[in-house]
Amino acid sequence: MATQARPTLRCLVEDLRLEIPSLDIDLGSLTDPMLAEARRVAPNSPTGQKRILAIKSPLVYRIRHVDRRGATWVDLNEVLWLLAVEQRNEGSEDDAYEYFAALHGKGLLVPTPDDDLRLRAERVAQALLDIRADAIALCTEAIFNLDQGLSFEQLRILGGVIPTRVRALPGDVREIWLAISVRDVNGDYYSPQWRDLLFAAVEDELKPDDWEWVTVFGGEALPWYEIGRLYLEA
Repeated sequence: MATQARPTLRCLVEDLRLEIPSLDIDLGSLTDPMLAEARRVAPNSPTGQKRILAIKSPLVYRIRHVDRRGATWVDLNEVLWLLAVEQRNEGSEDDAYEYFAALHGKGLLVPTPDDDLRLRAERVAQALLDIRADAIALCTEAIFNLDQGLSFEQLRILGGVIPTRVRALPGDVREIWLAISVRDVNGDYYSPQWRDLLFAAVEDELKPDDWEWVTVFGGEALPWYEIGRLYLEA
């Protein structure tokens, strides 16, 4: 059973005649009747689907929508791939499946390393969006508390990946310390460019009156964290 459905890049461009979108768009979410059908059957695939018998290995199955036919395959990571789509000629039930078999014979049917790279890049792009949103939400919550004259301190895991701490103190000049770990929740170092993006996103969102890099978190040393100190006029 598949957890998601998506087309191969070849199928997307050559069969569905769609353009490849930017990385922040999941290929499986694109609007197309055959993709919609693939999404519908994915949770139970291949149960209820018929095999394309002309293809012995891997096990490829049929989907259909009006006069179009599709070939699908579920990989070991539970991704249902829409491998190919062809319109059935009037009076023929086999022409589309002959097209699929011909693609398979040429080694063009199953996903390629480019498909895997695209999938991984999409996941990274989505993770960065989630992490960015969590960072902004955390600082916004800190400002909300400052507006009430309250101090604020929280430890959060941004996007479920990056440990982050924030400390905020009220006053005529409100101070916010933002500490972002250089290692993820598994203890692995991640790209420093991710932190650059996060600090830039926070600065753009909050528009502090001043900003500086510091070595302590409100007087507390935090090994393995990069720390920024923001100043906002009350």
